[in-house]
Order: sequence, then structure tokens, then C-alpha cells
Amino acid sequence: MPHPTPATVFVIHHGSQDYLKIAAQFVKKFGNQAILIGNDAATGQICDQFYEDSQISLPLYEEFERHYVHMSTATREFELLCFKRYFYLYEVAKQLGLDHFWMIDSDLVLTADLSKVQGHPLIQKSEAAFSTPHQEDYVLASSPHCSYWTLSGLQQFILFLGQLYQGDSRRLLDEKYTYHQIHKIPGGICDMTALYLWQRTNLNILNLADAHLYGLPLFDNNLNQTGNCFDHEFEMVSNVHLKKITTQNGQYQAYLGSSNTAIPVAALHFQGTAKACMATFLKTNEITYWAYAPYAFQQYIEKRKQSLKRKLKKIIG
Repeated sequence: MPHPTPATVFVIHHGSQDYLKIAAQFVKKFGNQAILIGNDAATGQICDQFYEDSQISLPLYEEFERHYVHMSTATREFELLCFKRYFYLYEVAKQLGLDHFWMIDSDLVLTADLSKVQGHPLIQKSEAAFSTPHQEDYVLASSPHCSYWTLSGLQQFILFLGQLYQGDSRRLLDEKYTYHQIHKIPGGICDMTALYLWQRTNLNILNLADAHLYGLPLFDNNLNQTGNCFDHEFEMVSNVHLKKITTQNGQYQAYLGSSNTAIPVAALHFQGTAKACMATFLKTNEITYWAYAPYAFQQYIEKRKQSLKRKLKKIIG
């Protein structure tokens, strides 16, 4: 039986951080096709294809930027870069004649052959797939850290972005940003807000946050968090505060906290402080206490140093 066509995985990142190289290596490790859109030609050589971002014409993005309204505590430049990746993705995918593909963040590690995953009926009947965790109040955020797209689905989302700052969606954005300002909550309106609002009106969007409950492998939201769907969903490594991950017969596994049952993993998100653990994971292929004991010790020393500094400040006055 012939092997399915490799899944195409885009990494869109402006910069040359070490963790970008690790993300690219893991894309390739399982037979996926890696395409980097960015400005790091060295990492581009690791990938199957490299597109210099400054050379890509983005007429649709230029139109979007003209109507953009900045409502975030993050910088305008940062938020626009986050929006811009969808336009890069659309232009290159269209140029390559792709009708479906994946996009990952540069702090995400793939642990599976996505050509097998995208053959699942839930993926095949979806126009897009990304993570929408349970949330309250005015969070209104869906995450594309590992996302699946059809070209038509991405085109629909880009058209939605063109209307984002008008009508009902604009009223929701104003309400959310006002809530942030009143309660002094960092953040505001970003591309994740737009994804959330778009998926609310589209029945053909698959939620990867809970996909492991319906026969797909785990698409981890954040290794620092105890669950995708609810707190304490997964077993964590003591003193490391990351999900426990092991391998068996080449399959990466996480463990349900309630039963210690192993479940397959497709993607791990080394978000925030967890980025520092990507290099160790590249060497060990697991997240266990013994694999990460040096990291845990470093964290302990750092906490002790900070505690000592606070005490000295009080003494000095």
C-alpha cells in the first residue's frame, strides 16, 4: 500500500532563534514537508522550501492594515505581524497549488506524521482546525499554534478579517477591549480574537483542543498547563511543571491524570518559559523528572535567588 503524500507544514517566523531550528527538525523527523516563511536562510536550508518574507507580495494584507484598529497592550508592530502570517500562508499556498496544509508556531514540536492524522474523518470534513479552549468572560481566543487549513477555509478567514472592524464584530471587539482596560488585564484584540469570532459562525471548524476525546491524538495547548479541556486533565512532572511525555515504539504519549492511561500525541506546545526545554526534548525525546532534573534544579536555584533578593531589599529598606 503506497504511503500517503507527506503533509505540508508551514512555519512562519521572522528571526533566527535556536528553537525555530528545533521546530523545523521535528517537522521533518516524521516525514512531513517543512516550508519556512521568514528571514532565516540557515534554518530554511533544513526545510524542504524557504520563502524570504520580504519578497512576498501581500496586497490583501495591505488592505487589511489600512483598516486595522490597534486595541492591545502589545505593540502595534507585534499584533500586525501575528495577523500577517495568515496572508503569507495564503499567498504561498496558493502559489504552490495546495488545497490543504498545516501551520505551526516556532515553539511547537510535532511528534507525528500528519499525513496520517489528516486522513481522519473529522479533519477531512473540516475547512480548518485549531484550538479553542473552554473560556469565560472576555477571553475570546482561539489559538493557531498548530492549525490545519484548506485553501478555501483560509480564504474565508481572510475575507472575515476584511470585515473585522465593522458591524457586530467591531462592537464585540470594543466590549472586550473596554473589559481589559477596566480590569487592567494585559492583552486585548489580536489574531486569536479574530479566529475565535470566525469559528463561532462556522460549523466546519474542528476544535483541536478536545480532538483527543474523539479519536485523534493530543494537540497540546500548552505544556505548562495541566489540561487542554479542564484542570488536572494530564499527569505533570513533579518540580518541572510540564506534562509527562514518554515514547514507546516511536509513539509519543501523554498520560491522563484520572487514570494514568497513555494517549498518543501529535503536537507539543513549548509556550513561554517552556521554550527553554525544547533543546533538552530534542536530545531526550521525553519529559520525565530524570530527563529534566537539571532544568528543575535551575528553576529551584532561580526561585531561591529571587527570594533572597526580596529579603535583602526588605532589610536594606
